[in-house]
This record gives sequence, structure tokens and C-alpha cells, in this order.
Amino acid sequence: MPFNVRLIFLIKGMKYLETTLDIVSQILEVANNSSGDGATKNRLMYEVSLSHAQLDEYAMMLTERDLLHYDQQMHTLRITEKGLRFLKTYNQMYDMIKALV
Repeated sequence: MPFNVRLIFLIKGMKYLETTLDIVSQILEVANNSSGDGATKNRLMYEVSLSHAQLDEYAMMLTERDLLHYDQQMHTLRITEKGLRFLKTYNQMYDMIKALV
């Protein structure tokens, strides 16, 4: 299965298809909910259930797009203002779609 799509099995055999946008939002959420110092890669790998290689790909993509900032001194990833705007918009759209289903 490609790195950008994961299948998660939930209660009673229901399936939820997780897309790249879902994974990106989870990464940003963890980075946002961390103290102002940001989140370590280990914490992100654990909380978002990603391998080291997967997290590296996402971290590179998100830092290139200025959604995350890597603090070399602290070795942490912090959400940027652009990342906060993305997360807010994603959550609003998710809530609208969820209301329809």
C-alpha cells in the first residue's frame, strides 16, 4: 500500500481510509498541541503511527511548504502560522463533510 494511504480497522469491522491530508492534519495537530517547543520526531512517529521513513517524507514536504519549521537546536518540529491556517481550514471542511454523512 502506498505511503500516503493507510487502512485503519475500527470497531465492528468498519474501515476508515486515511489519506495524505488526514496524515498531514494529524502531524500538524500533534505539533500544535505540543508545548511551544514543538514535537520531536519520535513523538510524531508514535502519535501518528508512522515509520521513520514515512515521517521524514512528510516532514520534508511540510517544511518545504512552510507548514512546519524544524528547530535544529531543539531537534523539534513546530507548526507555523501557515500550518495553523491549513489546520483550521481542514478541520472546518472535515466538520462540514461529517455533518453530511
